[in-house]
Amino acid sequence: MSKLYKRILMMAFTIVLLTCVDNVSIASNTNLENKFIKYRGGKIIKYSNVLLKQNEKEINIPIFQGKSGTITFDDLQKMDKEYVLGNIVVKAKTNKVKKTLLEFLNFYKGSLLKDNDINKPTIIGGEGDSYIIWYDFVCEGINSSMMIHLAGDEKNMDELDKKQIRGRDRTIDMIKLDETSEGFYFDINIGEESGFKK
Repeated sequence: MSKLYKRILMMAFTIVLLTCVDNVSIASNTNLENKFIKYRGGKIIKYSNVLLKQNEKEINIPIFQGKSGTITFDDLQKMDKEYVLGNIVVKAKTNKVKKTLLEFLNFYKGSLLKDNDINKPTIIGGEGDSYIIWYDFVCEGINSSMMIHLAGDEKNMDELDKKQIRGRDRTIDMIKLDETSEGFYFDINIGEESGFKK
């Protein structure tokens, strides 16, 4: 084989290799974008876990309905100007919103809410036609909170008000949701309490 032929062969191999590496890079960026989607004023996170470093501790935050891999909080935050663990969308099918909420709470009972009675949050407040549910919890020794925002059933909300069952006395069992909504939003606040804790 001549030296010229070898050189041409090596150049062709290098070009093919560089093209493959470039395509992998493009696929990786597309993959990141497909796992973090802006949706109706919130965001869908398709990662299974977000790793957050706080107070020299590495905290694993599982994501409900996330199915693929782990990402660091810092890498995820690069995809959004707003706080990345706020306004996370949970999708629900029609007539399955309360069922999805219960699945969501049971999912977090296995991690962040492990020491909480999931039926008795810190407070269930009403805001217009929505319920705002707060849970305070301790994660790796750090006081933290979770806020869930759902469309409520207005008749149910009025009944609780008439019975004077206030926010701290309400339980998940008591509330009825707007089952025509497409889901709900939630925030995870590591290092920040709700402000409603007794």
